[in-house]
Amino acid sequence: MSDNSFGYELESVANNYIKYRPTYPAKLYDMILAYLNNGSETDDKRGLVVDAGCGSGQCTRELSKHFKSVIGIDNSAAQLTEAKQFCAGLDNVEFKLLAAENLSSAFEEGSVDLITAGMAVHWFDMKAFYSASLRVLKTRGALAAFGFLIPTLYNEEANDIFHHQIFRGVFERYWPSGVYRLFDDEYKEEFSVMKLYFDDTVRDDSFKIEYNFSVNEIFGFIKTHPQYYYYKDDHPGHPDDVDIALKKLMEIYKPNSRDEKVARGWSQIFLLLGRKPSSDLQIGRQEAKMIEPKLL
Repeated sequence: MSDNSFGYELESVANNYIKYRPTYPAKLYDMILAYLNNGSETDDKRGLVVDAGCGSGQCTRELSKHFKSVIGIDNSAAQLTEAKQFCAGLDNVEFKLLAAENLSSAFEEGSVDLITAGMAVHWFDMKAFYSASLRVLKTRGALAAFGFLIPTLYNEEANDIFHHQIFRGVFERYWPSGVYRLFDDEYKEEFSVMKLYFDDTVRDDSFKIEYNFSVNEIFGFIKTHPQYYYYKDDHPGHPDDVDIALKKLMEIYKPNSRDEKVARGWSQIFLLLGRKPSSDLQIGRQEAKMIEPKLL
């Protein structure tokens, strides 16, 4: 991630992100909190949580129900503008314009109970982010990284259009090198690297998101990706392949309007959990065996 927002700084992306990105099930947060509670050596386990790569604040808002203080960080000012509006009125929430890899420049060593990264860690420099997380977490504090796959539509013909004509077709050339592979691999590489840094690592794939889309909501989800706008900029005045694909979806589902909910689907969620080791000696030993991840 560093200082590159990878297109999420675009106002159009930020505006659609808050409207059309899905939320995570409450039981996902329950599992994260149970993991934190089980391993923490401090009496106060619900002090400070940092939501890294917070985007428009959906996870930040949910975390505010469980912690005394929640700080969302992102390196996109446009996303933070949406997040501040979405979390307005929550006294225990604040936001900082900050790259996830630079956590230790804004938080004291050993001050954070939990760090979360929802649909974000595939954009980070993993080694820098995990190292910074170890510095600012309390002893036995936790890191939770989670995300979801591009939705699968139950209608096979519609799903082929959605996945292969749009995300693996129109958008393919616009994904940053290596990033889509990490995400599409369901964070398997992220987890292998996490195990080099953290204790008691856990991977859970038991959660999913269910959808009942309208065609307009499918279009809205597509527009939460900067790749849509890169494609539009590269093809001014040309027929819009995304709009053509959406017209095909209208023909398949035959809704009364583009706002009628007709497209059912689901997304796999993947959750990674890890704890800061209990001593500096353990951290040193783990740092000695760290391997630079190959992202490209």
